[in-house]
Amino acid sequence: MNAHRGAHRCEFPRTGRQRGVALLEALIAILVFSIGVLGLIGLLGISVKSSADAKYRADAANFADQIIGRIWTDQASAAATAHNPTSPLDATARCTAAGGGTASSNANVVSWLAALAAALPGATSARQQITVTGTDPIVVTVTVCWHGPQDKDAAGNDVFHNYTATAQIAG
Repeated sequence: MNAHRGAHRCEFPRTGRQRGVALLEALIAILVFSIGVLGLIGLLGISVKSSADAKYRADAANFADQIIGRIWTDQASAAATAHNPTSPLDATARCTAAGGGTASSNANVVSWLAALAAALPGATSARQQITVTGTDPIVVTVTVCWHGPQDKDAAGNDVFHNYTATAQIAG
């Protein structure tokens, strides 16, 4: 009777070579998923940096427009608003003017420079420039320079950005 029972027994195919395949597939899936997550984290970092750069550029444009508006409302003292006007600023040379220039003591410019330095990183007074030429029309050129907190070149030096706005103010 026991011999008969063994003849009907279901035998499963041997799986000796397939052992661990499911584990290997799971590990490969986890690896692919991890690489995808790391890619998304990298994209998020780039997105945050681009967003900050766009905000700084928009702030620089607003500050340039703001000082041009102040000069427009006080055209009589427009010449006194010139700040570091001697040479054009060079963004590749850390936003410095080759010939220097004189800082403005005009109250509008001094308060504008203080607000600018508080809003944009690395936007010191010495790195900003306002040139005023002509009388009618008055031509005002404002250059705003700043550097982001993590903007560095390969040598570790700060990388500067600048925004320049030019306006003609007719009396």
